[in-house]
Amino acid sequence: MKSEGVSLAIAVGAGILIISTAMGIRQTFGLFVHPVEAHQIATIGEISFALAIQNLTWGIAQPLAGGLSDRYGPGVVLGVAGTALYPNGVMLIGGFGILVGLGQAGMTFAVVISAVSKAATPARRAMAVAIAAAPFGFIISRRRTASQSLQTVPAAPSWRAIVDASREPGYLFLTTGFFACGFNLAFIGVHLPTYLSICHIGMNVSAMALATIGLCNVAGSYVFGSLVDRYPPQYLLVTLYATRAMAILAFAIFPPTILATMTFAVLMGLTWLGTVPLTNAVIMRFFGTGNLGVLFGVCFLSHQVGAFLGAWGGGLSYEFTGSYAPMWALEIMVSFGAALLNLPIRLPAQARA
Repeated sequence: MKSEGVSLAIAVGAGILIISTAMGIRQTFGLFVHPVEAHQIATIGEISFALAIQNLTWGIAQPLAGGLSDRYGPGVVLGVAGTALYPNGVMLIGGFGILVGLGQAGMTFAVVISAVSKAATPARRAMAVAIAAAPFGFIISRRRTASQSLQTVPAAPSWRAIVDASREPGYLFLTTGFFACGFNLAFIGVHLPTYLSICHIGMNVSAMALATIGLCNVAGSYVFGSLVDRYPPQYLLVTLYATRAMAILAFAIFPPTILATMTFAVLMGLTWLGTVPLTNAVIMRFFGTGNLGVLFGVCFLSHQVGAFLGAWGGGLSYEFTGSYAPMWALEIMVSFGAALLNLPIRLPAQARA
């Protein structure tokens, strides 16, 4: 029993390290958009397109990475972490976009969360996923009972799992709603520093805001993930998306100040990646853990299509209108739409193993 607890702790700890590295790098990209543009290396539209390609590449590669992880374990996939950065022309898209996107696919949620979910017993699974997704960790000390098993139902072929999942309306609602999460995160992560600079708020505040989002994400992801066993995850998603929509609405309506920016950062951080353990929980309730990697990967592709449009749309909005106002309006509508999409999801009475 003790060795199994240690094995789970190692799996969670490794997941924390991997996700922290990948997401920490991604979280800082927005700080470089305005300086690169100011040095005439590329326009904001071009940089935004490169980052949009990065998110789309990540999304397209994620189901494959998740499926390989389901079949062969995470170790094979987690070695795909080659990135490059060449801030000029085609190489900006090739390095900043495609290579970084491929690296992210092998280092983030579909692979890591699937591995942690399979390493945990049903009683510990939600908590383990919440800790890994935060990412913030400690040793899970509760002992599992002798009747609990670490085995999961063997994975069906990936294509069959995807076809079966596409027939479940709840999975389709969940996947469509996840689009909003990517749309929100990419736009804010890439364009918040430039938006603040337009409003004459210094880059130091932008850096503090992005760091605050990352710090508050630790608490938010952990809290939302730990609530999965007590409340229906789809309704927690409704709450999360609605809260995010109201935070964006308030920030967009009033002139930004340092206080308003930091308050916005706290609220966004608390709802930033809390979607990940909740979305995984819904998928596991429907389909179990056997094909969790590939099914979350497909769901995550929707997220990354949203991220593609959020990152690129922000650049287009700025270049064609000189303002981010159209994107803020879209952010609000998309967030409220995601909340509504999760309302009709009905989970089976008995969760699958």
